[in-house]
Order: sequence, then C-alpha cells, then structure tokens
Amino acid sequence: MAINFKEFETMNAPNAKNKIFEFLKKEKDKAFEYKELARLLNESERTVNAYLSILKNEGKVLHKQPYWTYNRNYSEELPLASEQVGPKVVPSMFRYGGDGIFVFINNPKIKLNLYGSIRSVETELNKHGLVSQNIVGFYYLLRKKAGLLNKRINGFNVNNYQNSAIINNKSKNVSLRQALINLLSRSTNTT
Repeated sequence: MAINFKEFETMNAPNAKNKIFEFLKKEKDKAFEYKELARLLNESERTVNAYLSILKNEGKVLHKQPYWTYNRNYSEELPLASEQVGPKVVPSMFRYGGDGIFVFINNPKIKLNLYGSIRSVETELNKHGLVSQNIVGFYYLLRKKAGLLNKRINGFNVNNYQNSAIINNKSKNVSLRQALINLLSRSTNTT
C-alpha cells in the first residue's frame, strides 16, 4: 500500500542499522556477538551481521572476532571525508609531472604520488583542505592519465609485484618505482 510523502516524512521508525548503533552506544561498556545482538534487537542474524560490517566501515563500531562493540573514539561531530567542507577537487585540476606525481594546478606545492595507495592520496588531499567526492574514481582516473593502470615493465605486471617490492625493500630507503625495478631485474636475471 502506497502512502503520501507527508506521511513518509513523519514516519519515525528506526531502521535496523540505527537500532544496532544506538544499542551498542548505550551499552558501550560491553561487547556482543552478532547472534546475541540479533536476538536482543529482534532482527535477523543476516541483517545484524550486514549492518555491523557497514557500521565498522563507517568507524562507528569495533570488531574483534567474534565480538562487536561501540567505538568510543567515534565522534558524530567530526565530519566524514565525504562530508568535509572544503574545496572539492577533480582529476582535471591536476597536471601530470612524471614519475607518478600529479601537481595541483592552483597550488604547485600540492603534489600527489600515484604510486602510493588511495588512502595516502586522500590523506594528502585532506592535509591541504581538499576533498574528492569519489576518491576511488579520482585515484583511478589519475592513475589512468599517468599510464599506471596494469603498467608493465619487461613483460611483468607492476601491480602484481608492488607488495613484493615493498616487502623485499622495506629496510632500504628506496622509492616504490625503484623497488619494483629492483624486483623485476632480479626476476628477469633468474629466468
């Protein structure tokens, strides 16, 4: 049965996600298994498990197998990255400077290293008060513009070797690019 929009707006029924969050917030001195939460809140186990994962990704709850609890470090006053007030940036606002480095056109002191992780790029943007509405898309488009997607050196896919390069060169102070070159040159010498 359909209802009109005014009725919809006045509905105040809490959804399962809010119910779970408010319950854990109220019981912040305790940790619960998801099955116990489902029983206490009269929700299905699948629903509780799914919403707990979402709440964890939002930083609102903590998880240590098999327990879930309210994250005391979570603050509703702190904005999420997607809600931060500040200039929103798009890939076209950056110029490629070579070696995976992009320079912000409006301020050349702001540089993004696209050999780094998405998180490191987002952190660098936030450090300068900049925000990307879709950090994954932003990161992808800049890497694409730099030719870093599925980049191959000597026939090897660079993306497959990044973790090995970091692990094998952890103690040395070398760039990821140089670490990859070192790893790949060892791989080609042994074949």
